Amino acid sequence: MSKKIYNIDRSEGFKLILDNGGGFTLQLSEKPRWETLVWQHWYNADQLEQLRDDVYAWIDGSNPLEWDGNDIGENQENFIDPTYDDICNGGYVEVFSTDDLISANGWGEVDELLKLFDLEA
Repeated sequence: MSKKIYNIDRSEGFKLILDNGGGFTLQLSEKPRWETLVWQHWYNADQLEQLRDDVYAWIDGSNPLEWDGNDIGENQENFIDPTYDDICNGGYVEVFSTDDLISANGWGEVDELLKLFDLEA
């Protein structure tokens, strides 16, 4: 795929949480409202192509409520929301934009994800 994701910014309802175990948690809102998180899924380093494909589908307007793999749960009991201390202690990095993702290069498999998105650090 040669599509680029340069248009993602903090206001679009996109959040990627990187954990120090090498995992990636993608959180998406129902466009265009960020305040309503509707979909969350965890990916390991072997699933980066699926992560990329899910981001592209969301950018293209696909509704995450119609997707399989929603890890939130009925009452949002599985919602991942790292605390300030979690982030400061190196457990997580939160990515809200393309620039944030580029800045996170060097964290886990982010360099591989940047390649898949055709981005440069």
